[in-house]
Amino acid sequence: LLYCFAIFGAIIADSFLGKFKTVCIMGLIYLFGSAILTFASVNFEFLSIRVVSFIGMLAVMIGTGGVKSCQNALGGDLFKLPQQTSMLDDYFTLQFIVLKIGQVVGMTLLPVLHSDVACLGYNDCYPLAFGVATFLTILALLVFWMGKKSYVHNMPSENVILQVLSCIIVRIFLL
Repeated sequence: LLYCFAIFGAIIADSFLGKFKTVCIMGLIYLFGSAILTFASVNFEFLSIRVVSFIGMLAVMIGTGGVKSCQNALGGDLFKLPQQTSMLDDYFTLQFIVLKIGQVVGMTLLPVLHSDVACLGYNDCYPLAFGVATFLTILALLVFWMGKKSYVHNMPSENVILQVLSCIIVRIFLL
């Protein structure tokens, strides 16, 4: 589903909001989902953990999909081609390395936080693991927002994805 939401994020960015605004809004949706998951992990008796967790995971998928669809294009817009081709290559290499380091740290640190720390009367502490992830999301969104003036803010134009989909739909119904 995450990659389906990336298509919708691309449509929103290319047709309506632009890449920067789409990343901001989808980042906030991701943050909302992460906060919901943190809240659900506290295991309140009055909540249906399955329903709240589903809502949180859905928001995380929507937000991630929207951000994924724009992050490379938004970063690529920062460079003038062909003069800065080598800088563009370095940017994408560094972006890849940072993302992979973040994945490795997340996959190793967060399980340790939830299993090796006891809290709220349990032998594990899922709220701590989810809370750290939520805090890091807040931090990332703040850093992204602070760099607002550094990004290229192109106005949305015709969306190629919508044009292709409309051609397919017209062809299906005109058979």
